[in-house]
Amino acid sequence: MPTRSRRRRTLTAAASAAAVLVSSAPAATSPPTGDRAAIRFYTAQANAYAALPGVKIVETGFFYLHKNAGTSVSYAWGNGPQPGYTPATGTILVQLANGHIAAYLATLQAPKIRRLRVLMSAGAVFTSTTRCWRRSTPAGSPLGVGDSYVFNDGGARFLPLAHEGGSTAVTMSYRWAPGATATEVNRFAHGRPAPVSVTVDVRGSRSMSFHKTITPLHKAPALPVQPPPVIPRPTPMCK
Repeated sequence: MPTRSRRRRTLTAAASAAAVLVSSAPAATSPPTGDRAAIRFYTAQANAYAALPGVKIVETGFFYLHKNAGTSVSYAWGNGPQPGYTPATGTILVQLANGHIAAYLATLQAPKIRRLRVLMSAGAVFTSTTRCWRRSTPAGSPLGVGDSYVFNDGGARFLPLAHEGGSTAVTMSYRWAPGATATEVNRFAHGRPAPVSVTVDVRGSRSMSFHKTITPLHKAPALPVQPPPVIPRPTPMCK
């Protein structure tokens, strides 16, 4: 899942904390290379997911939280461990539209730090660390604003398929950042679409590892905002 966004965002105390894949941005446009059977298998799974209304993602090693004064929480993603930041688990409910992440609710949790929620719908981003919501900016969304995919193989090089204890493993490598390469292993269970376990190992100018599970949903998850064409506005909004 090449070319994933890597940013840091800080919420002020007034913002009341925030309110997360899965997944990757579709910035890479060059076609995949390598083992053709692996590419066909991965593409078939991606197409099957594109027909779904939603997925659930649970991710570790990708998100980090920092406790500030009051209800303020800072969050970072995609850069590996940062001084003063605590690893967080991200649980993300995603509404899909033809494989795109159309809307999502990410809940980020770390020990002894306020829960942070990130909500995106119709390009609008909101965050919360308390019971109310505050409008954020597109830069505050780890999963983009409707331009990201659950599965993306642009620019990746595939190794041959492997079969491991009842699962099919798809391994690919791709450029993560200047001087850094990611090796990603997707372990698909039986079925199409199949639940998948993903491990990404980044080495080079930047080093980090993270893991996530992706579970297909056959009903769109309920989010705290009405779907388009209604203008997104979660309630209550912070004053």
